[in-house]
Amino acid sequence: MDAKDFIVEKSRELALANFTGYGKNELRLLDIYLSRINARDPETRFVQFTKQEYCEIMGLHEKTKTKDIESYLQRLRSREVRFPVTYKNKSGIGATNLFTTSYILRDDVTREVIIVLKCNEDVKDLFFNLEKNGYLRYVIRTYLALESEYSMKLYNQLRARKYGDGKWSVAVELLREVLELKGKSYDEFKYVRRVIDESVRDINEHTDIQVSYEITREWRTVKKLTFLIRDNEKNVSMALFDNSDDGKQSAAESGNSEKDSETETDDTTNGWSSSHRETLTFLQEACEKKFTIEEVDALLCWLRQIVPFTAYESHNQWEIALYDHLHALYIEVVAKREVPPDKRYPYLLAMLKRTVAE
Repeated sequence: MDAKDFIVEKSRELALANFTGYGKNELRLLDIYLSRINARDPETRFVQFTKQEYCEIMGLHEKTKTKDIESYLQRLRSREVRFPVTYKNKSGIGATNLFTTSYILRDDVTREVIIVLKCNEDVKDLFFNLEKNGYLRYVIRTYLALESEYSMKLYNQLRARKYGDGKWSVAVELLREVLELKGKSYDEFKYVRRVIDESVRDINEHTDIQVSYEITREWRTVKKLTFLIRDNEKNVSMALFDNSDDGKQSAAESGNSEKDSETETDDTTNGWSSSHRETLTFLQEACEKKFTIEEVDALLCWLRQIVPFTAYESHNQWEIALYDHLHALYIEVVAKREVPPDKRYPYLLAMLKRTVAE
């Protein structure tokens, strides 16, 4: 499987963070790291890259010296990320480094150089056990296709707020901070708008969301932008189910004084774990949401015998394989004119049973 088809599972806190000092390549590195871990297993927090991979991600020459790579890693370890937190019924902003450990190793046999990254243990909840506060899911090529760090940072903020009313109202001053528009020229809104317009075009062209925005003025001064976020029909194949709190956000996240919203609790309906329900909801998308979640669960009982987990390196890869296989079968059934819509589920179930029996 192409690594660009891996799925990123990113906590809402991390998506809503301010990535101080992070450039385009460091944001790419973070998302590739997220695509290679299993967000349900903290033991996968060590992620390795070949020197060639690391240099390609960071835009470095493949012959870059080890000491120079260490300088880039040291810079990454020093980067501070600020993110919304809730502590003892109080909302605010936390700050931390995402990575505190990195290794540069050389294989004793092949002499190949390997770079290993490990997330900060103090904030591993930003990376693992994400069900509590919700998280985003998207195919990593969505993110890697974006052309600038401004597009990447804006995409994070908007993608985390797609649900609910699909809007994000933000003061221009806060938006400058989120995107790190620090030059004096950005005191004039026309230069801020140029960055926003380029980022919106980039997001609409390459990602799973479609974005527009409205301007609110006080006299002649632009005070606020309201982004309107919806699914991008052109890139609908990139859209994946999120475990989300339907766009609810705290005052710390939104930059205003709105009342904090409650986070949804884990759903254990039918005795399912929250992670199993997430898998089922994801697989519903493969059938265009035409089957109930209970019906998809019955399909999965047979499908997992055809697409075994042991054949894949990670849970993410396995889920994608399940999705692809189920979607192909569903399209095949839909194409059969002799099978009416209300008979497609039993017909598909029978197909899976026959395959397993064979």
